[in-house]
Order: sequence, then structure tokens, then C-alpha cells
Amino acid sequence: MNITVWVADWQLQCCGDAFRVGSRVVWGLLDADDEWLDNVFGPLAETITHTEEHHSDTPLPQTAGDVVSIRAVFCQYAPFDDKNPNMLHPVKESAVLRPVQQATGWEEREEGLSHAGYLVELDVVDAD
Repeated sequence: MNITVWVADWQLQCCGDAFRVGSRVVWGLLDADDEWLDNVFGPLAETITHTEEHHSDTPLPQTAGDVVSIRAVFCQYAPFDDKNPNMLHPVKESAVLRPVQQATGWEEREEGLSHAGYLVELDVVDAD
């Protein structure tokens, strides 16, 4: 069974391990139900089934799977309002996806875009 997992760049940078297409990974997953994803991806958010999480307050069941594909995700950020121009939020439906062979948490910036994370197609082989 294939699922689509959102892996935020900061999660991978902080506590994750780099992975590549063909890698076997074991992740703690939550069901994807995130306003941030809806905002950045628009209708594409409906295809995201899970989010990878390292910072849950409770232990998460572990899911093992083989990485089928990885898409690096970039988006635009802009001030939320004029009152605090230093507080940036993603611009609605600004996601740009680029296929990559590996994910390290760090990607070259695209012009006008910042790296936000990865969409990973995972072929689940074992779940708690």
C-alpha cells in the first residue's frame, strides 16, 4: 500500500536521517490534517495522507516502508500582516515541487522560493 507523507524540512534537519529513493525508512506518522498543508498545497493537500513527526507528546506507532519517490517542496513566504512584517507565513497555494533522488533537509533555494520539506511516496511494508 502506497501513502504520501509530508516531511517538513525542520523535522529532518533537527532529528531525522537523510534518505533516498529505494531506502527503507521507519517513521512515526500522524494522519495529515494540517491547515498549513491545505494553505500551501491547495487541492494537492488532499493527496497527502500522513505527516512524519519526531516531536509528538505521545509515542507514535512506527511505520516501515520503502521510498518510491521524493519531491522537494518550495514555497513563497510573505508577512502575515503589516503589524509584524518580520513574521512570515507561506503564501497560499505557492508550492512548487521538484523531483529529487535524496532528502537531506537542505535544498538550494529556488528564485523567490524557500525550501519547506518533501512529499514522499512510501510503499508501506510494516506498521505497528
